[in-house]
Amino acid sequence: MNFEKFIEKINSNIEYKTIVEKVLSNEPCALQNAPEYLRDEKELVLFVSRFDRLIGEHISVNLKKDKEFLLEFSKHNHTAAYFMDDSLRTNKKFLLDLIKVNYKTLLLLNLDYILGLDDENN
Repeated sequence: MNFEKFIEKINSNIEYKTIVEKVLSNEPCALQNAPEYLRDEKELVLFVSRFDRLIGEHISVNLKKDKEFLLEFSKHNHTAAYFMDDSLRTNKKFLLDLIKVNYKTLLLLNLDYILGLDDENN
């Protein structure tokens, strides 16, 4: 997470600042009604992920497909496997990488598929 960029955006964008204030005030689902461009802001979503386990439901489609972002997200929030794009669910290497970053991700994955005990069609 680029904190300099994050602070700069807080100071220059009132909507961005409002989301941060909501998160720090323990308001759940701060991005739920946010404009789409804020749902695609990596630094903002990474910040919110530290406080709100359900944030993944409200982020942009682009971020749900971004492997590098999801790995970074998983450092602080194990729910990436719940909301990530379906195209990533069959990528065993990526799924194993998610588990390496945060073992709690196992709770949301099909372990039999990852281990080859079950094929993707069952």
